[in-house]
Amino acid sequence: MKRLTFCSIICILLLWSCSHNKETFHKRVNTQSSEFVKVYKNKHLLLPSGNKIASTPSPFKIATGFIPNQNFTQYIKIKEESYKIIDNSSDNHYIPGKMIIDNNMSKKITYTIISLQGNQNTKVKTKDGKLHSSLTVTANPNSSTVIPLDIKWDPKGFSELTIFPLRHDGPYLYDGGALALIRLYVKNKNSLVDKKTIKEQAFDLQSNYENSFLPTLSLTGNFTRSMNNNECYTNKKITGIKVNSIPFNAKADVLLLEDNGKTKVLVKNLQIKKNKGGFYSFNTSTLDYLYNKELSKNNRKFIAVFINRNSEILADVQAVNEGIKPYMTTYQGLTEVCKLKKEAGT
Repeated sequence: MKRLTFCSIICILLLWSCSHNKETFHKRVNTQSSEFVKVYKNKHLLLPSGNKIASTPSPFKIATGFIPNQNFTQYIKIKEESYKIIDNSSDNHYIPGKMIIDNNMSKKITYTIISLQGNQNTKVKTKDGKLHSSLTVTANPNSSTVIPLDIKWDPKGFSELTIFPLRHDGPYLYDGGALALIRLYVKNKNSLVDKKTIKEQAFDLQSNYENSFLPTLSLTGNFTRSMNNNECYTNKKITGIKVNSIPFNAKADVLLLEDNGKTKVLVKNLQIKKNKGGFYSFNTSTLDYLYNKELSKNNRKFIAVFINRNSEILADVQAVNEGIKPYMTTYQGLTEVCKLKKEAGT
């Protein structure tokens, strides 16, 4: 496989990147308060490197990232590149770091920061020592906003941290892109990858292959989407999800994620067949939950799909290094389930 293709895929993957404290469900952070955040006016901490990687005619205007503290950051080699993971070999119950929102636009942008350990919401601790299920932050224009965080962690739980910076200013539709989520492998003192798991990652890429190298996620059903007052709607209910055709076999976990951090596993180990893709139709109870306001409190809802979980992420890296697969296939995609238009009264 050509080096250009390998490096391009690696760059895409890099871009996707017991307490007694009083707990609160949600926190709105005041960006004017130095107690919680630092605002760097006319300074961009993420965008220069992101635009260099992307090499697009239209550079990015916004970037988000989670940067673990230096003593929790480790880079592992993958061919001539490096892949960042979180090193929690000391089995700490908090992962310290900072969330950065780099805004090169002329307007303020509001985000809700949601963090997950595996499939479950995990709380974040702010500088005042309080724990929150989510944080809402308004990033000032033409500046970088930095929020110090300690993410609550169970060293015996899932070995991956996912952060969803949910953008609120519209129109902004999450439609299956991989850049919506930040996912990092978290290494503990017992992290191991067995040879069988590495071998299961192997696949060959045909020289004449011309389709998508990585998955894309879409919703199924005979519906159309529209935007109204910065909210998305569909004229009919969705029926399920589809993962496009890819040149390797894979299995995926499908997760329902709400804007308050609440999660629900919809399916585990969804089979995605080589050159065929994968499909999953939602059952009646799932559809009732998605569209019944009394059950779901009318929250914004998203479907997330994850390929490679826990040690499979490290196996993915090792398989590339051993030459038994041409590139990394770890993936996380997200698409929004829009409100039903006839129920919204619009």
